[in-house]
Amino acid sequence: LATKQGKISSSLIQRKIGVGYGKAAKFIDIMEELGIVSGYNGYFNPNDPVTREQAVVMLKKAMEVAGRSVSSSSRAISVALLDAYGDGSKVSNYARSAMATMVRMGILSGDEKGNLNPQKPMRRAEIAVVLHKVMTM
Repeated sequence: LATKQGKISSSLIQRKIGVGYGKAAKFIDIMEELGIVSGYNGYFNPNDPVTREQAVVMLKKAMEVAGRSVSSSSRAISVALLDAYGDGSKVSNYARSAMATMVRMGILSGDEKGNLNPQKPMRRAEIAVVLHKVMTM
């Protein structure tokens, strides 16, 4: 089993027991080693959709690994930024700082109803917009 600093690679385990996911596995392992992605409930679940909050957590970590200046908001500022949205209180604890940071930086915004929709899947068009904003900052 692949271990790094005492951690077992969940994506490698999945491939070893026959739950493979083709060409993406190598890149998932690299992203896992860099701390950008991780599994949940002990699995990576490569075919599951990515929620908006999961996407911004990965994006913030990727920006940090790439050396981009991404300072986290304090807890009080995070709460204030998220509370400005109708569903800001629904952002999971693990994603609150990343979501608030992406909102503060103008990378992520709410929908026409003023919601962040943290548990909804991020659509391809939304990902394209977010990536464009990051690349042109």
